[in-house]
Amino acid sequence: MFSNNERGNMIQNNFTNEHELELRRCKDVLENPSFIIKLSSYVGKPVEFAIDNLPVDVRPAIDKALRFALESAILTINKNKIDNGFLASNMKDRIWVVASGMVGGIGGFSTVLAELPATTTLILRSIAKIANSHGFDIYKPATKVACMEVFSLGSLKTTSDDNAENSYVASRLALAFEINSAIAYMSKIGVQNIVSAEAPAMVALLNKIVPQFGVVATNKIIAQSLPIISAGTAAMINYLFISHYQKMADAHFSVLKMEEKFSKEFILDYYKKI
Repeated sequence: MFSNNERGNMIQNNFTNEHELELRRCKDVLENPSFIIKLSSYVGKPVEFAIDNLPVDVRPAIDKALRFALESAILTINKNKIDNGFLASNMKDRIWVVASGMVGGIGGFSTVLAELPATTTLILRSIAKIANSHGFDIYKPATKVACMEVFSLGSLKTTSDDNAENSYVASRLALAFEINSAIAYMSKIGVQNIVSAEAPAMVALLNKIVPQFGVVATNKIIAQSLPIISAGTAAMINYLFISHYQKMADAHFSVLKMEEKFSKEFILDYYKKI
């Protein structure tokens, strides 16, 4: 048996420059989410000011979108239907989401809200494909929950919160209890038997994810609902939307893969130091 110090030395010796470079790349993505910045630049002006002028509270719609995505995508996904080509699959998902954005942008606010569940489901399926491309078994509860976790990433640090550091680690720590409870619950009763609205463990997890997802989704809804927005611009907003979460998912599962190879404690500690 190895002591903790010996085990730690073995892990550190096997952690190469290539691993460090990959972890740095992941941190650059995870700590610098670009959706809101690119969105503001593309639309031509910041959209944050419009939040107080929304005709209705969008939080119920965002909550519904996540629950719909959970039930219709991640809990029922068929591994045989996942495309083998990672990049080709990503592009196909972007095309579908762009098309959804065009439809959603036609009727303004009401159609954007109606489009959100479908778009969120498409993004979650794309996240599952990315998990699969990194070698994770999407039938395992832990992988399904990790896919849902992606929606909580990239929103703790905003353009007005420059002092927030290591928001990725903070987000994972904040969700740790709910994630472990959800995994245990899914493992016990079986994934296909879950109805998210009635499963306490899933409700608790979603209640933590919804506010974080809401930061990004609300900006998307506002931007697509502005009177000056055309169907083409709405489609581009959706392209930015899915691209954002695909990049976050790729970095997230790359980090998780390194945690499997070395250890969660070592990788997250190294992540915080670089």
